[in-house]
Amino acid sequence: MVEPGTLSEEVELYGRRFTLRSMPRPGLHRVEVQILEGSGAAARPYVRVPVRGRDQREARDRAIEVLHNYAGLDRYLGLVRQVARTLAPGAHLAVEENALEIRVELRGSRRLSSPLTLVREDALDPERTDEELLTFIRAHLETHLEDSGP
Repeated sequence: MVEPGTLSEEVELYGRRFTLRSMPRPGLHRVEVQILEGSGAAARPYVRVPVRGRDQREARDRAIEVLHNYAGLDRYLGLVRQVARTLAPGAHLAVEENALEIRVELRGSRRLSSPLTLVREDALDPERTDEELLTFIRAHLETHLEDSGP
């Protein structure tokens, strides 16, 4: 059941559809925005905790920023996994991230002599195409992939 005053907005990002569901929280003097993946009745929670703002606009802006971060990281790591499956079957990713960059190392029978590192802003940029990111990822893995040894 949808609460009174709830607003829904569909957003497409990185080729995926998301729903932002805004609900006023008068007792908190805030507006909460749930971020869901999908649309309509098929929409499922994508981010566990609602994003809050003092008003509708602030809450929505914050939710869009959170969505860009989550969905952008999902997209980037999905592309890294895709290339790793081809060049290093069975390897799994070890990811470290901070406000500035995303570092990925491979674990398993193959490893990287130098971690795959990309500035966070570039990895999450919706203007960068999958092809651009795949080219970068593939070139790095082909250059730095080596056997882990016994």
